[in-house]
Amino acid sequence: MTVRKLDRRDFVKIGLTTGGGLALGISFATKAGAEAGPLGGPLSGADVFQPNAFLRLDPDGSLTIWCGKADMGQGVRTSLPMIVADEMDADWSRVETVQADAHPEKYGRQMTVGSSSVRRGGWTGLRVAGASAREMLVAAGAAALGVPASELTTRSGRVIHEGSGRSMGYGELAVAASEMPVPESPRLKTAAEFTLIGTNVPLVDTEEKVTGRAVFGLDVRVPGMLFATVAKPQVLGGSLVSMDEAAARAVPGVRDVFAISSGIAVVAENTWAAFEGAKALDCRWESEFSMSSPEISAHTAALCEGDAEVALEVGDAPGALAVATEPVTATYEVPYLAHATMEPMNCTAHVQEDRAEIWAPTQNPQGAQETAARLTGLPVERVTTHVTYMGCGWGRRSRPDFVIDAVETAMKLDVPVQVTWSREDDMRNDQYRPASMIRFRGAVEGGRLHALTARVAGPPLGVTDPRGRGGTGVDRNAVDGVVTMTYMIPNLLVDYARSEIQVPTGYWRSVGPSGNCFMVESFIDELAYAAGRD
Repeated sequence: MTVRKLDRRDFVKIGLTTGGGLALGISFATKAGAEAGPLGGPLSGADVFQPNAFLRLDPDGSLTIWCGKADMGQGVRTSLPMIVADEMDADWSRVETVQADAHPEKYGRQMTVGSSSVRRGGWTGLRVAGASAREMLVAAGAAALGVPASELTTRSGRVIHEGSGRSMGYGELAVAASEMPVPESPRLKTAAEFTLIGTNVPLVDTEEKVTGRAVFGLDVRVPGMLFATVAKPQVLGGSLVSMDEAAARAVPGVRDVFAISSGIAVVAENTWAAFEGAKALDCRWESEFSMSSPEISAHTAALCEGDAEVALEVGDAPGALAVATEPVTATYEVPYLAHATMEPMNCTAHVQEDRAEIWAPTQNPQGAQETAARLTGLPVERVTTHVTYMGCGWGRRSRPDFVIDAVETAMKLDVPVQVTWSREDDMRNDQYRPASMIRFRGAVEGGRLHALTARVAGPPLGVTDPRGRGGTGVDRNAVDGVVTMTYMIPNLLVDYARSEIQVPTGYWRSVGPSGNCFMVESFIDELAYAAGRD
């Protein structure tokens, strides 16, 4: 199996002219019971907006499957095509995966977060796509072989009539199958019938990655391109007071220096020269934010003593603890954490008068496309966004800040430019996992956990929304891993005190449970030790 990157012109050509082959577009309902897409069949269990996929079978038997999700090492360029190919009974060795560019609608929601590409993104819809194609090929095979479709089976890209020993390849049937009606409700395989799903299929891109041929964001090269970095404030929330750019312009290779919304862009002939030019800038920044780490900790500790909103309540935990003979109390704290992805933030952009082209290692292809359209004033359809491999994501690359830097820089140039953040700026300007604290009180009775209270204190996931996600005072991400603990506790109270510290926060691998589960399990260990049960 091979992986190929498709540009916009190729996609449009294939999408509009199927070359005598069988092409299927797949659409997904946004809610259970919503109107079905072009395949006609209902997509049971579709409770979120899921990705579209586009498959094409050529007369030579080759099968092309577009992957609408971004790959950051989790293997979606293998897993999503496997779902289609398995239901289709395709020959896996003839399958080619194409990484799809961003598109407002064709692939549904392309945001790649939450470990959801298969379980919420493609499982049912892609199975329906593969099964529909299989049934259309069987119908074409029945007509060609002159036998009832019920007498035919499929295997490894062939329609087979066991009774006569005859068979036809999918490629031979592609043209005829394209004229067959799309099944309204194709039969999906049972788990016992899977031939690819659940087996050890090698990742399709392993060779590319180990040989260095895989193109990550930093590997993008476009004729005539320049390289840049953005000198950002050295303090949180900082703004520029003054700048002397003379020393930066004197660095060999530096071409230009100018301000953009997030800092000072230094454009050069290579990334190293851009970094050296940024270091040579004489900038003075100021910020109203002045809290140190100990001050943030003290602020959070004070929240553990004040008012809070109930996130979960079972029984009467405060009452049970009031009469407990030996209650256990402990406070745990986790800090703000940067994502520190292996590949620093970067993006390549080329902005012209009537179009823009983006090359981005992004978890949010449509967000990158929409951001570029908004900044340039171009229609979304005039912004081509190519999705590259990325050196880790962990939620960090779902934010568009690095795309904004590249587009704003490119808007002041007449050539493509690749903007790369330095590691220092990457760490200082992250969307951090929130710092939080949990104060626990618990009691064991008769060797069993009898009561527990947990005061969770910390900022919501997105500090730009003062009420957090969900429109209530309890931020669901802040208490996730605490309200979802699996222990059977007859008296339990979890409440939440919101911190309004304006440190930018964002999705960080596993989100709330990354810190909360550590704190919960550590306190459970303390209770077990106190009860002599550890």
